[in-house]
Amino acid sequence: MNDLSHNDQPISTPSEDRFGIDPFAAALAKSILKIKSPAGSVIALNGPWGSGKSSALNLIRHHLDGAVKGGDIAVIDFTCWWFRGEEALALAFFRELYAGLSPTLGEKLKKSLPKLGARLLKAGAVLGSAADLAGAGGAGGVAGGAMEWLGGLIQQEEGVEKLHADLSKALAEQPRRFLVVIDDIDRLSPDEALLIFRLVKSVGRLPNVMYLLVYDRQLAEKIVSERFPSEGPHYLEKIVQAAFELPEPMTTDVHRHLLAQIGAICGDLSEERLLRFMNIFHEGVAPEMRTPRDVARFTNSLAVTWPAVAGEVDPADFVALEVLRQC
Repeated sequence: MNDLSHNDQPISTPSEDRFGIDPFAAALAKSILKIKSPAGSVIALNGPWGSGKSSALNLIRHHLDGAVKGGDIAVIDFTCWWFRGEEALALAFFRELYAGLSPTLGEKLKKSLPKLGARLLKAGAVLGSAADLAGAGGAGGVAGGAMEWLGGLIQQEEGVEKLHADLSKALAEQPRRFLVVIDDIDRLSPDEALLIFRLVKSVGRLPNVMYLLVYDRQLAEKIVSERFPSEGPHYLEKIVQAAFELPEPMTTDVHRHLLAQIGAICGDLSEERLLRFMNIFHEGVAPEMRTPRDVARFTNSLAVTWPAVAGEVDPADFVALEVLRQC
C-alpha cells in the first residue's frame, strides 16, 4: 500500500514507464534536437484522453535535459488551460513566450517585448471595431468613424511589424533554440483552442523557435470542422509540420499493471481463490481497462473502498462490483 500513488499524475522518468512509452519519447526528443535553425516549426503529439500524453511529454523533457543544461535548447512551458477567456489566454501566451525568450536578448529588446504583446492585442481589437463600424456604414462606403479606426490600425500594425522584425533578427543571431510546449489544448473551449492554433501560426513563427502541441487530434479536428466546415483537418495541416500519434499501450501491459496494483491493495490470494479471481478478471474486469488512465482511476477508487471490507467479502466479487460501479 505504501508503494501506491493514489492519483493519476503522469510519470516523469523512464524507470516509471510501464507501457513502453519511453522509446517513442526518446526518438521524438532526438528528432527535436536535430531540427536545425527552425522558424516556428510545429510538432503535434496526438492521443485520446487518458492515453498518457502528459507522461510522454515528461519523458521527452527528460531526454532533452542534457541539451537544456548544455544551453543548446530551452524549454518554455505554457499551461494554457489555467486561463479562461480569449484575451486572458492571448496575454498569457505572449507573457510566457517573451519571458522564455528574453534571457538571450539585448536589454533594449527585452523592454520592448511587453509592448509587442500589448500592441498585437490592441491591433486585433481595433480591427474588430473597424469591421463593425464599416458594416454600420452600409454598402455606400465605410463610416467616417471606421476610417479613423482603420488609420489607428495602420499605425499600430507598423509598430508591431518593427518590433516583430527586431525580435526575429535577435533570435536568428543567437545559437540557442527554443521549444515551446503547449499541453492539454483539448481542455480548452473551442474558441480558445482555435486561438492557440492562430497564435502559433501567426505571431509565433519566429527564428529558432519550435512548438510541441499536445492534444486529442479527433477532438481538435471536430472543433475546426464546426468553425470552418470547408477546411476540416486541412486547417491543422497548414499549422502542423509533423504530427505523431502516441503509440497505444499493449493490452497485456495494461492488464499486468492492473493486476499488480490490485495485488498491492487486496493482498495475495490463496490458490483456491486465485483461479476464480482470474476467471472473473479476464471476463469482466480486463475488458473495461483500456488505457493507463482507466487503471489509475479504478485502483485509486479501490484503494479507498477495499480497506473497509477487507476480510469480509470475496476479493473477486468486490473487484467486479467496483468495475460495474465505475463503468
